[in-house]
Amino acid sequence: MDNETMSMRGYLAEQGKRALALLLCCTITWTSFPAWAQVAPTANPGGQTPGQQVAANGVPVVDIVAPNARGISHNRYSNFNVGPNGLILNNSAQISKTELGGYVAGNNNLQRSGAASLILNEITSASSRLQGYTEIAGTKAPLVIANPNGISCDGCGFLNTSRVTLTTGTPTLGSDGALNGFSITGGALSIGRNGLDAFNVDRLDLLSRQLSVDGAIWTKELVAVAGTGRVNYDGMLLDVCQVPTVPLLQSVSTWRSWGACMPTVFA
Repeated sequence: MDNETMSMRGYLAEQGKRALALLLCCTITWTSFPAWAQVAPTANPGGQTPGQQVAANGVPVVDIVAPNARGISHNRYSNFNVGPNGLILNNSAQISKTELGGYVAGNNNLQRSGAASLILNEITSASSRLQGYTEIAGTKAPLVIANPNGISCDGCGFLNTSRVTLTTGTPTLGSDGALNGFSITGGALSIGRNGLDAFNVDRLDLLSRQLSVDGAIWTKELVAVAGTGRVNYDGMLLDVCQVPTVPLLQSVSTWRSWGACMPTVFA
């Protein structure tokens, strides 16, 4: 066997090893992906179920349900977690470009209705872990994540949304389909050491029975409510009787806290 043939075989063997390594890497990434995503859509009261797809780089994408007459896309899940690679909520019927996943295919659920003006995510089972960014693809809209079983944010963040509400309350919708507010009876909302990035969000709402903050929060305006009771979505307190403590705030121009059933404003 001449040297040229041996060299060629060695080259092919090396390329084979690289291809196998790449395959194994992709396989590991793919098999670990569901553990991080853990977004399990279920049907909402109208029988609509969010769809799912995956961006080219592996970031999970949720095709939100069509909005109601008030522009609210009401999405339900038995599990809703966000891993370090993030999560995209698709609010576009056409192909759109995202920061997390590049170009993503259009959401067929919105072909007739158009984009939602508010995206409501209601979780009915396990607590939620948010450890990466959640991005809205397409039209910017306020975002609500409501999980009565608890929410932990440790390095979470939000992109392409004007307002974010994290709450352990149960959302209440009016007969006209509008989001009236939340009924808070329990649950804990925690911000871990890696903090919460809502720097480009106009307003951040943290509404829970128990609220703990161990990391920095970046946002323009913060509304914090801790205690049991009912809170309107517009932020006006109906009945909450416990004062929250929020020790670490970064780049917060205004934050408001309600306690003892009376509103208090901190500027």
